Amino acid sequence: MKKNITIGIDARMWGDKQTGIGRYVSSLSEEFFKQAPENNFVLFMRDIKYLDKYAHYKNIRSVKVNERWYSFGEQITLPAHFLNKNLDVLFVPHFNVPLIWRGKFVTTIHDVTPLFFPGHLQKASSIRSRAFRTVFSSALKRAQHIIAVSSYTRDQVIKNFGRSSSDKISVIYEGISDLGDKNITENILLAHRIKSGITKPFIFFVGVWRPHKNITGLLEAFALIKKRFGGKYLLVLGGEEDPRYPEIRSTWERLGLENDIVRPGFIPDNELPLWYKTSAAVVIPSFVEGFGLVGLEAIKYGSFVAASSGGATPEVLKGAAAYFDPQDPANMAQVIAGVLQSEEEQVRQKEEAGKVISLYSWEKSAAQTLNILRKAASGQ
Repeated sequence: MKKNITIGIDARMWGDKQTGIGRYVSSLSEEFFKQAPENNFVLFMRDIKYLDKYAHYKNIRSVKVNERWYSFGEQITLPAHFLNKNLDVLFVPHFNVPLIWRGKFVTTIHDVTPLFFPGHLQKASSIRSRAFRTVFSSALKRAQHIIAVSSYTRDQVIKNFGRSSSDKISVIYEGISDLGDKNITENILLAHRIKSGITKPFIFFVGVWRPHKNITGLLEAFALIKKRFGGKYLLVLGGEEDPRYPEIRSTWERLGLENDIVRPGFIPDNELPLWYKTSAAVVIPSFVEGFGLVGLEAIKYGSFVAASSGGATPEVLKGAAAYFDPQDPANMAQVIAGVLQSEEEQVRQKEEAGKVISLYSWEKSAAQTLNILRKAASGQ
């Protein structure tokens, strides 16, 4: 196996607001740099400032690209940037590998959510819907190897796209990021509550405001919690409101929850620990998650968690959360109430959290991924 190789990385999603796949590609890349200094890395980025701190590393370089993900440019002009870079293998951290790229590559599949919860563009265009399946299927067929971020995701890929690629799929879990909480004192937490206008214990959600996240179901459950506890709790909905999905706003208006909801907008990574640490509970109401970094972050920073039994969340969080049926707001409310009120449940989660956290690290994930990239580069 060739020891010194050149690895290309499609790092276009590396950025402050690309929390899911962006966090994945940035965390892995930085571990790659530590673990494989003998290799060369070429990162294709929309914003190259994120590599400024590596400017003195001779084996790391960036290539500025403008093509957005899921665009026609991604398929037509992006591959030209990959050429003449002497890449032994290209790492694409998502399914969206250009159809015309014929070099060796490894791709990561995070989920198959668009099959069941298509975005607004897919809904509006049958061409885009077919394009998703075409690009996805082509990536599976052509990849030297495929990484799935959970057993659930691997099984969904096989179920929906056939077993022809099953022998080249490996499950590699993601890690837990250090969001920087070492100097957070009680005074800092108090200041955060005051700044955020938090006057009551609160239930915390953070994520994109899209249908598969089931925010409307959470609102229905929260209305039941409000009725049961007489307005004791607030609901904090972290993440930017998406006007393309107006049903979320119309649901809280219908339920009369305007004065019970705090909407801080996008929350940068360095502020997330403040929200986790001051929450009464973190809720993950999603119908489906391919992995679910929020749950791991929440338990790392001491939150109690109520989570959907759908998708990979139970596989990842194991006993460190209490689970509910995401299709049943009454059950969701009941489980959330148990997490909020039961000291026994809180003690149990604390005990389980330590066991779960020890299972995940970006160091381990990067080492496993590098091994696959080396094998792919050598044609194995």
